[in-house]
Amino acid sequence: MPFFRRWAIGDGLSAPYCTLFTDNAVFCLNRAREFVRLSGQTSEPVGDDIGKALEAIDDWTDAWVGGYPDNPLNIVGQRFILLQAPKASNPYGTVGRTFVLDYRKRRWFEIYGWDAAVGRPTRWPGWSHWKHWDRTFVGGEGAVYEIDTANHNNVGVTQRFLVRTAHISELGEVAIENLRLRVKRGVGTYVVSPTISVRCNRDNRGWSNWVRKGLGKTGAYPMNLEFGSFGHGHAFQFEVEVTDDCQVELVKMQILPSSADH
Repeated sequence: MPFFRRWAIGDGLSAPYCTLFTDNAVFCLNRAREFVRLSGQTSEPVGDDIGKALEAIDDWTDAWVGGYPDNPLNIVGQRFILLQAPKASNPYGTVGRTFVLDYRKRRWFEIYGWDAAVGRPTRWPGWSHWKHWDRTFVGGEGAVYEIDTANHNNVGVTQRFLVRTAHISELGEVAIENLRLRVKRGVGTYVVSPTISVRCNRDNRGWSNWVRKGLGKTGAYPMNLEFGSFGHGHAFQFEVEVTDDCQVELVKMQILPSSADH
């Protein structure tokens, strides 16, 4: 019997391996280099948060979405879609960008590997991933890795945790009297306490020195860490960093502002 097309969506596909079906929809990188969700006869953008970053990609060679066989990465009760441009330049002056979408919460973030020779992030070392035998394997450069939620490094190499906030400018000219993080504590050993660091970019003048606090040895449970004053200004941007091999759970970040002439 003959086959015929009932309808089509005119989005197109900009790269051959940049499409994935999950959550009752097709996710893909369309011909306009937008990441979209196709369901029924509609196309819905889901990549607006990284739209500027996608436009800046200078090399889409070997780009891919998903893993093999084109499945999302489902670990620790969460659902992720990976979008990688392995040959693209990144903000750290190395090569490779890997974007991750939590498609249930519609939130994006990036993951990187670490180049110890230059002390900067580089491409996340995976080229694909596959769920098998209730285990998650990752295909890398001439090797097959396994995701282990009990480890927090890339095959023994640093895996940096970094959060960068937007500019906080709605308060006018204020002084930041204190910054408080609520985090999971006691993630070290009985001997070593991992370190969490905070720095500030005030009025876009450049980053301050890092202020470092311990995440606590095993048995340390108070959740709040106080980082003190960060001066006064009109706009504040913060970075939070952890480079130690440990679990990181950042629950809340709070600032205590006051009038700048206080």
